[in-house]
Amino acid sequence: MNGAASAASCLIVTRKGKRAPSAATALTAAERKDNMAEAHADSPSSVPDHGYFSMPSVCGQDVAFVCEGDIWLARRSAVPEQSHTGVMQGPARRVTTGGTATSPSFSPDGKWLAFSSSSSGALEVWAMDRATGHLRQLTHLGVSSTVVGWGRSVPSTRIVFTSNAKRGAGVNCELFELFYVDAERPQEPSCAGLGPASHLCFQPDGPGTLLGRHTHDPHVEEWKGYAGGRLGELWLNPKGCEPGRGAFAKLSFASGQRAGDGSEPPSSKPVNPGSPMWLGDRVYFISDHEGSGQLYSFAVSDTLLWQQGGPADGLATAATADAPKVPSLVLQRHTNSCDFYPRNAQSDGSTVVYQAGGTLYAFDPSTSEPVALNITGPCGYLAQTRRFVDPLDFLDGYCLHPKGHTLAILCRGRVYDLPIKQGPAVKSDTQHLVLDFDYLHDGRLVLFVMNDDCQLEVLVQPTQLVEPAAAVRFKSCDLAGIGQPTEVAASPSAPLVAIATTTRQLVLVNLRKKTIKKLDEAPHGYGIGDVAWSPDGAWIAYIRHHSEVQSVLCVCQVNRPSGPSKPHNVTSGLFQDSCPAWDPDGRFLYFLSCRSFEPVEDRLDFNFGFPQAQRPFVAILRGDTGSPFMQPPRAPGDSDDDEDDDDSDSSDDDNGDYHDDDDDGYLRIDLEGISRRILAFPVETGRYDDIFGLSDDRVMYTSYPVTKVDDDKEDCGDLYCYSFRTGRIKHLYSNVTSVAMSSNNAVMALELDDDGDTEVVVAQAGSSQDDDDDGDSSDDGSEDGSRVVDIDSRVTVEVDTRVERQHLFDSAWMKLRDQFFDADMNGVDWLGCRKRYRPLLSCVATRAEFGDLLSDMMAELGCSHLFVDEGDADAPVGDQQHDQGCLGAEIEWDAKTQLYRIDYIVKGDTWDPECCGPLARLGPQTVSENDFVVAVNRKRLTATYSPAAALAHAAGKEVYLTLRKKTLKQQQQQQQ
Repeated sequence: MNGAASAASCLIVTRKGKRAPSAATALTAAERKDNMAEAHADSPSSVPDHGYFSMPSVCGQDVAFVCEGDIWLARRSAVPEQSHTGVMQGPARRVTTGGTATSPSFSPDGKWLAFSSSSSGALEVWAMDRATGHLRQLTHLGVSSTVVGWGRSVPSTRIVFTSNAKRGAGVNCELFELFYVDAERPQEPSCAGLGPASHLCFQPDGPGTLLGRHTHDPHVEEWKGYAGGRLGELWLNPKGCEPGRGAFAKLSFASGQRAGDGSEPPSSKPVNPGSPMWLGDRVYFISDHEGSGQLYSFAVSDTLLWQQGGPADGLATAATADAPKVPSLVLQRHTNSCDFYPRNAQSDGSTVVYQAGGTLYAFDPSTSEPVALNITGPCGYLAQTRRFVDPLDFLDGYCLHPKGHTLAILCRGRVYDLPIKQGPAVKSDTQHLVLDFDYLHDGRLVLFVMNDDCQLEVLVQPTQLVEPAAAVRFKSCDLAGIGQPTEVAASPSAPLVAIATTTRQLVLVNLRKKTIKKLDEAPHGYGIGDVAWSPDGAWIAYIRHHSEVQSVLCVCQVNRPSGPSKPHNVTSGLFQDSCPAWDPDGRFLYFLSCRSFEPVEDRLDFNFGFPQAQRPFVAILRGDTGSPFMQPPRAPGDSDDDEDDDDSDSSDDDNGDYHDDDDDGYLRIDLEGISRRILAFPVETGRYDDIFGLSDDRVMYTSYPVTKVDDDKEDCGDLYCYSFRTGRIKHLYSNVTSVAMSSNNAVMALELDDDGDTEVVVAQAGSSQDDDDDGDSSDDGSEDGSRVVDIDSRVTVEVDTRVERQHLFDSAWMKLRDQFFDADMNGVDWLGCRKRYRPLLSCVATRAEFGDLLSDMMAELGCSHLFVDEGDADAPVGDQQHDQGCLGAEIEWDAKTQLYRIDYIVKGDTWDPECCGPLARLGPQTVSENDFVVAVNRKRLTATYSPAAALAHAAGKEVYLTLRKKTLKQQQQQQQ
């Protein structure tokens, strides 16, 4: 596959800082096959017949939970003999729609149900009056706000939630603080002033307060067995959390012990508490210090801190000399979960509910035995609905037919081939999603898919222009152990395919003999890439990475009767080389390299940088060939095609000598001293990507501007053509994002960015956009003109959500299996993890649930820097989506004046509108602190209609503020 676009539909799994295991430590093909057969044989027979239930909350007999991105309500049976068996009264019912709802929490009196929802943009706090079913948005912060519970006292209407609203955009964005907002009288949220925190629990019928830091689902947000700097912490204050009511002291635990056990601790892992809850005299939480996630508790009355009545005022820690002596707490374990961790636990003071493996459980301390809640509810309906997407929004790759008359594109794992001019688009006939593809020399498509056993398979399918036929499955040679293809390149002359893989290997697949041969293996995790075949199919050029900044250009001869030759280095490997491309006449090998050290002075720091260190280079393949930049002299007025007869005769003779007569006319390369036959193109240094050799002594390449680091826009470059004969550079196309060439280098396909819209243009190689604009383009599809391929109206892409998610799950599992830094998978039974988690895919309905399931499985590896990109989001919210407007100030409701008072204005840099708060900018009237905001856009503000609510959907727009300036007396008081 030549061209590549953004893979918006792909779910990305990354691992940083570690190299993949070498081939010597990898499992053999037989071992992988046996293990996969064993995993399928041992797959659990019982799979939940409901949706993926998560984030439960309980209030008496009522249970709220999240499924399919919405909040659902169910009720447990009130029959005494059924109350402890998980029997429910009737099916669950949905109470929210639109957006993504999370973190439901009942108020202590059961009157309100608070939750967070993104139905209006960012994740905001909402509340539902259970008596009327009325929903109300309580916050308009424009940042993530997650409900964690309710305030003290019954009845309580104060909701506790976490947010990074006070931290500023992009600064400490993961540092969340606790806030309060009132469900009955919504005003501007108030900060609790307790610093970074995740949970806040209160003593039942008492003043005690428990603060949790890094306790929000830590075993998945970090990883299972985590023992780093963000370990969960519990802080206790027996006098409360109000100012002047004592201070918090950090609690410590006796790791690995249980009450009355007396045995040695099974591990030395520290306690990592999550989801703390206060029930009676005990605090319950989730931890995995004994090797797996379980529910634990400790008695608060056992702490010396509690017995002494708490420390003095001020924030104290157990590590300081002045802190109170808090003994290590002895823990009691209440569960024996084996397959899945308990997560996201909540309590109503008498019952604990939590999720594990998509199922909800309830634990009653009086019975000491958790039971699964048999809830009848959603069962993945959203994943079964038909869905169609725009193909250009998910264009993952494209390539041209060897003759250039047909274009094949990859969208959402399906390949479609369509004629350039007109005709229907035909979808590839494959059961599994396609990983990569290319055209063979005879016009057939070769497809690489991954089967249900996570093994690579090769499919060959005729194109629509030959004859309609079902996909022909080739019995692939032993493809186990080579991982997934990162790049595929088919030979222009034989049924051979070169594959660069995730295991850093370059392999050659012979489709006729059904054999596989490893050609090379890279020592660095960046592996091998940029594979290019010589015009006659005798040689392969590629890039082998030796480090993050060092790579080498290699060539390998593959047409020898005795088998492929050993790789030979064309460059030294001291620089960063990329993008090899062959001259169609077999004289030169072009490539890009970062080896031009032209420093640029940094005007903000006494330092230098190298933003433009790259340029095109040419390696001369034969030792008797001169520099292509030294052309024979020509008289003024000679055209580019005119040459002296004597010179042209010698040139024609030279062209016939670039192929070896002793090797059936195949291309011959003088490998001896080739690294000294490298010349730089006489062009400016810069950022280049892609280079192509054309006939008539021309070379095409793309150049990209230097962009800002935080620029989210896709790079758009310019396509140029350099002529050896004239030494001139001609601009061909603008706004180019990628380029693909036919195997004969006669036709090119360009992906262009047209004001944010993607279009694919097919044109004769070397032709320019200016020529087309001057009238040289042909609307009838002639070979001399360019044509925009109408993909939107000719290609119908239907997404099979369940098949796609199975593919993504297996792809992520396989990629970690092949590329994880430890061949032993950190001691984790990785096959067993797949066996446990994959059946839950049938419960998953939304992309968020799928990401949660995959994150849960990946956390089993106990390793950092494993991330799941959200990829293709679920169905859009529609017109409800909006961007929250902000004034860049802290505004509080003044009950005395019944107005909103400006307490603090974010100043920033007034000369830069993007780095300055709106109220700090110079305008018709100066706004000062202690001024009052009366109205927004002439609508008066009230205690329940805050400035944030008035600025909904106002980001980037001008608004009219009605202000009341502070009085002279107030100014004098402020100056004093």
